[in-house]
Parts: sequence; structure tokens; C-alpha cells
Amino acid sequence: MNQKFKKQSPGHNPVNIFNKKHKPHELIHGDKSLKIDDDGNILCCGDDFLMKKNHAYIRVPSVNGSGNIPVKCELSPFQVLCELRFKRNYKHAITYVEHEYMNKKVNYIRVRTNYFKRITKKNNWGIDLENLVPWKKDTLKDDYGKGILNQVNTYDDFTIVPDNMHYQPVINTMWNLYEPFPHKPSSNDVSVSDIPTTASFMAHVFGQQVEMGYKYLKVLYEKPKQILPVLVLVSKERATGKTSFLNWMDIIFGNNYTQISPTDMDSQFNSQYAYRNIIGIDEAVIHKKPAVEKIKSVATARTILVNQKQIAQYRIPFYGKIIITTNKETDFMRVDQEEIRFWVHKLSKIPEDDITNDFFDNLIEEIPDFLKYLNDLEDIEYGRSRMVFTRDELENDLLKEVKKESRSGLQKDIEIHIQDWFEKNPSHDVLYMRLMDIKDNWFEHNTRASPNYIKKVLKEEIEAERCEMGRYKYLGWGDSIPGKPYKFTRKDAQKTVESVNEVPF
Repeated sequence: MNQKFKKQSPGHNPVNIFNKKHKPHELIHGDKSLKIDDDGNILCCGDDFLMKKNHAYIRVPSVNGSGNIPVKCELSPFQVLCELRFKRNYKHAITYVEHEYMNKKVNYIRVRTNYFKRITKKNNWGIDLENLVPWKKDTLKDDYGKGILNQVNTYDDFTIVPDNMHYQPVINTMWNLYEPFPHKPSSNDVSVSDIPTTASFMAHVFGQQVEMGYKYLKVLYEKPKQILPVLVLVSKERATGKTSFLNWMDIIFGNNYTQISPTDMDSQFNSQYAYRNIIGIDEAVIHKKPAVEKIKSVATARTILVNQKQIAQYRIPFYGKIIITTNKETDFMRVDQEEIRFWVHKLSKIPEDDITNDFFDNLIEEIPDFLKYLNDLEDIEYGRSRMVFTRDELENDLLKEVKKESRSGLQKDIEIHIQDWFEKNPSHDVLYMRLMDIKDNWFEHNTRASPNYIKKVLKEEIEAERCEMGRYKYLGWGDSIPGKPYKFTRKDAQKTVESVNEVPF
């Protein structure tokens, strides 16, 4: 602020404030055709001038006087400000007074050479969220005059520093693209009984692992930089609360949450989610390998290469957490046997008696207490795993079923043939077969099961043991022949059968 005045409430009238607090030079600032004499009179073009009279001004005309200010009309300082400095633009004059005298913040920023306006508006849930909208420099000058540009704060670049509890919009000389958290925790002591709707919904979503669910939400809120597993909520039934959970994340985390489709994850352009902290993918069925690999990569990425239309690629820090909902309970995407980045939960149908019109209203009302409850939970030990939760905590029956269903068709066929062979040959505990033995005996007429593909499945999926060069009996019978066969055991075949026959639910 150029003026050192006592801070005024925005509720005061800016016109009255300026009339009482102004200084004469403010009325003509920047206009070289005007001058102020020692008595405070404003000398205009020619012999015209505005004579100061107490807290007002009167235009005294010359013989050929002219101008917009009426002759001998008494004008307040604010009226003179509008007439002379802002060329009769009342809006510009009001904006000037609000910024200079009433401590009203300038809602515009400049990052690099681009201007933006900070706009606050309500989302679909009635929650105020701040949005950063591109704004043209010329439009800014048209609305407020070029003097407004001197009041716009400038920053060297954008950055992303997530913080829901101690948010900072500016980091060094950079503007933080992470948005302010839209809620404040309660200051009261909170128990589960104080958040009945929230507690009931948490129990429904996470079931027997509800304590892990609270821990998951605590990390999302308190440590938004922390890597977390991909949370997958599945159910082939409708009205189970899967989409409601995503809506709840939207309500809690505001602009730091975004929802995309599976095709968005498969797209080469990623600006829709590159800046977000929580990424929801609703009704996802992801079979394309690039999209599958991208999800796995995004789940643990520390940076991301932003690919935006018509803009050169650039790399930024990335802190995204993924939540997937799907009606495909075991085949929503391929999950490898050794994968530890997924936490899968099956949701049951919500009883009709529990479905109420004020469900989300209750969740919103309980958010301050819910945040306080999360704050008061026992501190989390972050050193046990890079994703907070250990492999044993994430590995449940449903995840095992997803991994089994993720096996390729060829892997399943090979395992079936091996099991069948051992059933037909109860006296053998070991089966030796070369690559071409497998092709000729089990997939002779299957053009899709090429020797190269069979070899790939044996190595990467079945992880079959290949022996050194030696002699072995073809399919366990007859004379021994030379070769480097794969070794299959009855014990491993039985494990596969037991695994397939397990009841996951």
C-alpha cells in the first residue's frame, strides 16, 4: 500500500473513505497536463482550474472554458478522481480506493508473462473453491485501468507443494498449483459417535479393514505427498456406494481431486490429472496394456511429464493417488502375481433403509469433526513400507482372485494341461518337456500360441524352471532324448489347483 492509513473494514463506503483520507496529488497522478499548486488547487488546461474549497472543488472557467466538469459545481474529491484520473470511469475509481485504502486483495496474479484471475465459486456440493482462470492483460486494463498492473503480484513459475493443513499459495517466487483445502477441522474432542454417517459409510466401504481405511484417509489428509496403494472398490451390483465414495473425496478435497475415464488414462495427454492429488476412475475396465502400465507407473511416480495440447512438454513434481471403482470384480485390469500396489475391496449393496436423501448433507456437516477425528488418531509409522501399508496388509482374498484372473489365457491352458498330465500319471512327480514338445502336443493347431509366445509365458508368467542340456524321457515315457526341457512338478501343479479352487469371498 502506498498510503499508511488505519485498516478499514470492507463494509465501509469507499467514496466516503477517499473523500476523508485522500491527498491532492492522487487526483491527477500520471497526467502531465495537470498540476497542483501550493494551495491544493488543480490547474487544468488553459486558464481553467479546480479551486479547492474545504473538502470540495469548484471549476472556475476561463473565457473560452470547456470541459466535462460543470461550471461552479461543487465536486467531492472522489468525483474529481473519476473525472480527471480515471476519465469518468467510476468502476476504476472504486477499485483503486478498495485496493489502496480498504486492504482489499487484488484477485489477479501474473505467472511468467501470463495473467490469471483468482475466482471463488461454489461447486456442486455448495462448497466454496478457488479457481485460477487465465485472464487477458488487455481485458484487465479495460476493466480497471493500466494502473492495476502495478498492483498485480508476479511470480517466476508454477510449482506443486501439497499441504492440506498449512497451505502456502506462494513457494519462494513460484505460485503453488495445489489448491487450498476447503475445510477446517473442529476444535472439539471427537469420537466415532459424533460422526455417525461417516463412521457407517467407512465401515461399509472398508469392512473388516476399516481401521486401515481410517489410516488411509488420515494419510490423504495429513500427508498428501505420501505414496499410497491404488484403492480399488469393486462390486457387480448397483447401489453399493462406489461412486458415492468418489463423490465424498470430491467433497473433502475440492479442486485437488479430479475424476477421469479409463480412456483419459490411455490418452497421451495427461494435463487433466497431472496437477491433482487424488485421481478417481469410475466404472473402470482397463485391458489395454499401455493404460495398465501407466496406472502402475503413476501410482509410485515422483514426477510426471506433462503432455498438454499445443504446449511443449515439461516435467513437474507429482503426488497423485488413484482410486478405481468398477463392476468387474476380478477382471477390471491385469494385476501381476508379484504386484503390491493395489488394495482391493468388494462392496455389498446398501440396504434400502439406509439410503436417505440427506446422506451427503450429513457427510458434509460431519467433515470438520471427521478431520479432527483423523488428526487425533494414533500417529502412523511411515518407515514400514514406501506405500505405508505392508504387503501382508494389502494381500486379501479378493486381490488373490484378481491376480489369478489376470493370468493370460495361454498360461491357464498350459497349467490345465500340466494338471491333467499328473492326474493321468499318478506315479510320476516330475514332468520334463521341451518348448517344442509343448507346442506339438498341446497347441499344434493353435496359431496364436506360437513357440515364441509359449516361451514368454513360461518364463514371465509361470516362471518355469528350465534345465541344463541333458537327456530326458519324452512325456515321461520311452527312451531318453537330448534337450533342455522345462521342469514341472506335481507339487507346483497341486498348488495351482488349490489356488484356483479357493473361495475368495
